[in-house]
Amino acid sequence: MKKSQTYANIKIIKSYVNQIFDIAELLEYIEYNRIEKVIRYVGDPKKQQLKAERQLNGEALTAEELIAWLDAANEDYSKGLLIMQDYVLLMLTLNLGDRKSESYALQWKHIDFENGYVSLIQSKDKFGNLKSTKGRKATKFKIPTFLIELLKEWKQK
Repeated sequence: MKKSQTYANIKIIKSYVNQIFDIAELLEYIEYNRIEKVIRYVGDPKKQQLKAERQLNGEALTAEELIAWLDAANEDYSKGLLIMQDYVLLMLTLNLGDRKSESYALQWKHIDFENGYVSLIQSKDKFGNLKSTKGRKATKFKIPTFLIELLKEWKQK
């Protein structure tokens, strides 16, 4: 529990400890993993503290700020102050919740227009070279209809 107050990503430590006890149980060093249930109740106060500090320092947007920001982006796009490419990439990244390097690496073949899916299978490094995603896995996302229509329009242009 002390570590949870000094280590922001306590989830990893909890996982490692649990794995050790699972292996000990598997190898019959212990009768059963008694720590598994206890670990579940170890919170993440350091992570929450850092999150609160980011909000206090203005490093994180509130829900109201995010809505105002999206409204401004929509308004700028409708007035022609924001080009379609930037607008589509912004909306895509916000809807997918991915990294911008993954959105920038998308190709038309990764978009299933008929069924409304986008597959993230690669990203771009800082030099613009294609590489695997951070998790090294392909992820398929269902995207909203308005975004499919926006992507279709962009592809036609």
